[in-house]
Amino acid sequence: MYSVMVVEDEPWIRSAIVKMVEQAGHEFQVVGEAETGEKAWNMIQEHWPILLITDIQMPDMDGLSLIQKIHEHHIPMAIVIISGFDNFQYAQQAIRYGVAEYLLKPVESEKLIDVIHRCTEQLSSHKEMNQYFVKIQQFIEMMYVWDPRLHFNKLHDLVNSILRLKFINAGIRKNLLTILDGKIKEACMDMQINTSHLQLPDLSKDHGILDYFQTLLVVWATEFPNKKSQNSKLIINDICDRLKTSYHYDWTLHEMAEHSHLSPSHFGVLFKRQTGMSPVNYVNHIRIEQAKKLLKDTDKKIYEIAEAVGFANLPYFTRLFKQTVGYSPKEFRKRLGI
Repeated sequence: MYSVMVVEDEPWIRSAIVKMVEQAGHEFQVVGEAETGEKAWNMIQEHWPILLITDIQMPDMDGLSLIQKIHEHHIPMAIVIISGFDNFQYAQQAIRYGVAEYLLKPVESEKLIDVIHRCTEQLSSHKEMNQYFVKIQQFIEMMYVWDPRLHFNKLHDLVNSILRLKFINAGIRKNLLTILDGKIKEACMDMQINTSHLQLPDLSKDHGILDYFQTLLVVWATEFPNKKSQNSKLIINDICDRLKTSYHYDWTLHEMAEHSHLSPSHFGVLFKRQTGMSPVNYVNHIRIEQAKKLLKDTDKKIYEIAEAVGFANLPYFTRLFKQTVGYSPKEFRKRLGI
């Protein structure tokens, strides 16, 4: 399975691209949608997609800045640009960052599907490296359900597997170790655990790297049991209550994390552990439940209900409703005899 992220600020275009990806085959699964580069960058660090389809002109962080970040962090990912601008400079920069394809809007379904299939060889070559990023994310999420023997064994295996990349891809090796260090320290900082006295050793050499990460985990193991009970459930309950009353607002992960006084990645881990869902899926779940009530209890038109619960895009609402409920909004009403 190839995980795909779609980044486009126009909701109806984003929805159309998602549909095209789904038509490309069952091996392609959209794991995230974003309307800005900034939101996409946060989601990338949570889902680690292997294929990115993005616009260029977007608010906050544009598509080229997003691609530059991906390039600088050596993240293994095939990238397809879909842009309304036939701009030579854009195309030049895209080539410099290793973009697979540059398509102009409006893009035909057959053309995008053909491009996605042409990327398959590149996706296959990225898949093994992509798994390292996924494993780091899984390890960080596991840290909050503390099991000393399991976690030290997992850390040992993870770090050693990354160290073995030295002769395959030194750039990704260095970046993976830096990301692992940053994510563990970020988790420590959010739990008010001090790690400022610990600094990454020389990453060009193997000596001392495993010992360093084990020391970092010892600090976590020593202090985490005393810190974990400090209001984490209350923090997530508070944001859940807020989301239940403001589901029509387009919350970003950054805003939720800021409200909770946590980093986005730590907030995402805590939220998923407590609710069983990512923050985005949780908000969408609330919206769909509210939509079901409105479909049952009012005679509002479907597009009015979509807007009322926070979906600016009717096709996206209809698709998500059907994925969640099993029926389209129209079919749902019919089954209720309305």
